[in-house]
Amino acid sequence: MVPVVVLWAVLASAAAACALDLFTLWRHDDATLNVHVGDRVDYRSLTIDQGRRQSEVVRLQCVGEDAVAWVLELLPLVDDDSGLHPIPGEGWRLRLSRSAGENRGRFEDHVLGVEQWLDGEPRSVPMEEWRSDPLLQTILSSEFTPESCQDLGQTTRVVSGRDLLCDRVMLADRDTSLIELPRGNLLQVHVREVSASFHADIPFLGVAHAAERSETSSEIQPAGSRRAPPPRIRIETMELVDFGRDAKPWLGQG
Repeated sequence: MVPVVVLWAVLASAAAACALDLFTLWRHDDATLNVHVGDRVDYRSLTIDQGRRQSEVVRLQCVGEDAVAWVLELLPLVDDDSGLHPIPGEGWRLRLSRSAGENRGRFEDHVLGVEQWLDGEPRSVPMEEWRSDPLLQTILSSEFTPESCQDLGQTTRVVSGRDLLCDRVMLADRDTSLIELPRGNLLQVHVREVSASFHADIPFLGVAHAAERSETSSEIQPAGSRRAPPPRIRIETMELVDFGRDAKPWLGQG
């Protein structure tokens, strides 16, 4: 008999494989990639997973370009009495191929190189390492290819004192998988719904707000042979708190 804890680990890993990040909507028609040197977006994200809450604020900015790639910085932000500001000497620098604008393949395959900065010092990071880093996954964890898309009309979002009339959509996907166990099978059903608001003036993908609800449930076949793990529900929001065309290189500037 397979212990419940093992089944729970399988269920948890399936749910964690899909998470809301800055490029989740990269493939969506309303989210055309628009990048210029100086572009900056600051997002506050909140994750509620099995009663646990996690919040963070990150900045994505474009600080350079050449004929092949854009140079991006991903910076963790601190929110204190002086406002939002990056942590000195910490973050990631990426070279993102201009081929990312073609919306083909996997987003992470367009990343040409990655540097991690700690205490003001850079370190080149191999692909197998950066693909699993928690901060970097805020832009690289997944792309969403939904089964259905519903137009929800327009809504106004207020971002840093600016009223933005945004187009709003609801995207949904349902995935079923069958996992063979020593005695019987585990049927998993994963439902993922993402609502998003877009505005053309916002750099990168134009996302003003996004919210995701994902639920993974399971069923043991044949029924009664063992206990199935409880459903796993994950709720994430990603809210744009500021944006601009004023970005300057941060990493390596003292």
